Amino acid sequence: MRKKKNTRSTQIADKPRRFPAADAAVYFLCGAGIAVCLWLFFTDLNKSLIQLDKTPVADISFKYKAAQRRIADRVLWDRLQQHSPVYSGDLIRTADLSEATVYFPGGAEIDLSENSIIQVFPERIDLTRGDVSLAAESKGVIITCGGNTLDIASGAVVTISSGEEGFSLNVIEGTVRLDSGSGFTDIPEGTAVILDSRGAALVRSHAVPVSPRPQTKYLVQENAPVRFSWNTLNYQSGEKTRLEIAEDRRFSKPVLKTDIDGSETTVSLEAGKWWWRVYPAESRTPPSGIKLSLINAVPPAPISPGRDALIRYNTRLPEIRFIWSETPEASSYIVEVSVDAAFTLPLIQTQVQRSFLNSRLEAGRWYWRVRPVFSGSFTGTVNDSGTASFTIEQTGELAAPVLNAPPDGGFFSILPERQNAYFSWKREPEAAAYTIYISKNADVSGPVISGKIQQNYFIYGSGETTLTEGVYYWGVTQTNSAGSESPLSGIFSFTAAANPPPVRAPAEPVAAPAAAPVAAEIPPPERPASPPLPPTVPVPVSPRDGFVFGVREILNLERIDFRWIETAGAEAYIFTLYKTGPGNTRREIVRTRQRQAFCSVYLPQLDTGTFLWQVEAVQRDGNIERSSDPGQSSFTIDIPLPGEIKFYDPGPLYGN
Repeated sequence: MRKKKNTRSTQIADKPRRFPAADAAVYFLCGAGIAVCLWLFFTDLNKSLIQLDKTPVADISFKYKAAQRRIADRVLWDRLQQHSPVYSGDLIRTADLSEATVYFPGGAEIDLSENSIIQVFPERIDLTRGDVSLAAESKGVIITCGGNTLDIASGAVVTISSGEEGFSLNVIEGTVRLDSGSGFTDIPEGTAVILDSRGAALVRSHAVPVSPRPQTKYLVQENAPVRFSWNTLNYQSGEKTRLEIAEDRRFSKPVLKTDIDGSETTVSLEAGKWWWRVYPAESRTPPSGIKLSLINAVPPAPISPGRDALIRYNTRLPEIRFIWSETPEASSYIVEVSVDAAFTLPLIQTQVQRSFLNSRLEAGRWYWRVRPVFSGSFTGTVNDSGTASFTIEQTGELAAPVLNAPPDGGFFSILPERQNAYFSWKREPEAAAYTIYISKNADVSGPVISGKIQQNYFIYGSGETTLTEGVYYWGVTQTNSAGSESPLSGIFSFTAAANPPPVRAPAEPVAAPAAAPVAAEIPPPERPASPPLPPTVPVPVSPRDGFVFGVREILNLERIDFRWIETAGAEAYIFTLYKTGPGNTRREIVRTRQRQAFCSVYLPQLDTGTFLWQVEAVQRDGNIERSSDPGQSSFTIDIPLPGEIKFYDPGPLYGN
């Protein structure tokens, strides 16, 4: 008996399914909600550091770990970046082992020690807890702490401590007016006020630090004697003061702990960061320490023109760039150039940030020196660079250019798959153009390649076929703006070939061994060939040696491209970039291995100063890798720093 086929399920499966409108609305609402939440999150995240609708009232930089900020209408604390803006009503706090400095437009600075909290307003600062030191420059500052209001006069320096046990104020310089709610009290320099948690004045022994003031920075060359002084208040007869100096703010690494019957002493300290404090010897609650920095300020050293340098020119006065090593913490430098070593009537006396370029010096012997300038927060002096001299000489003809690469007797690849090849020579300051000659004749007559170019290098393109296998000779002349042409440079030769010739040392003769009583004569052993010579030193091309990147060059640059002339047979290159510092020191910034004669470095990695870059060619012989000596060149990034330059007369080394 045949059963009737059930086609109902088939009909349902074949029927197209519709997406209900209700489901579509739910999906749309959920997606829109997620998008709005993400937008609010990113908006809130970006707003945490910079508020576009408000004007900053201060700027903060932190040291040793980090500082946090809480905006007035928020609950969460933000982790700040260096030099983040501070807005009206913001809370600033430092954690354990942290420090921070808040800078105000009027010149005032407030330093927060660890575990401190302040709230910043345009007209005042509220101290909730912790230890702070404040230096009011041209404008006074008002600080509130509990029920106390401090009107700190301009030029005053104070330290304030607030906690559960009460409040203390040390006036190191200037004057402060205290309003404790029951009246005004003027607190003079060198005195202190101590209040308990209820605001009542405490009369007890107390030492007020006077010198060095908080955050003092001394400029020293070696170990320096530092004078510590303080005032004693309410001391009993015979009571002594304890002086502690340590390497850390918690005084866990003390270098000095002594009891002194007096109010001052002198201690010799090395360059570095120190913390010191004074308090009655019998006290069980020592105060927080005061930071002191001794900076090893090495005097600048002349780099260019070098001592007794000779600079020649033909018709146009030479452009001379004065370059020197940097002195740590110097804000600027004064450059002096004079016709006499005593600098009685200097022709040039100018203040600059980094290097200095001048093209007004005529023929003769000149003397120059550099003196570093520091801001008013530093104490002490630094010697100048010492006097260096150079001579400018006018000659009747242009100097012949000096060739760099390919080197004399070198190898030149003409492989079809090669890259661009470079002919380079030293840049001449008066050159308006150069003429290159490449010939098969030793006197470069009848050149196969010749032409005028403005750069101090010539590119033989990878697709050119003018040079065939054989020995060639090349030379260069320079032409100035008046049309005068220099003598021909020295002539270099090179060998153009598709494959590099083997580099082998000549075999040395080996004496035959004495006759031996054997049937057959034993041939002398073969002497192994000497190892191949190292690869040729790469020649830097760009940036050229001594080039200066100023504001005009930096504006449209995102990176600096480094190029050098390829070395025959090199499989790779080792590129290294250094930042030079005082005393010819170097700090490595970039070190990388490149397959091509090219490397790029992004500008955000670099700051202002002088840089040295080196390139080594690498060849491989089996498992043995050989590197050439480095070819090197230098350049300078010279961008003026923002802000007004202040001249500062330091006076005596440690106070008046």
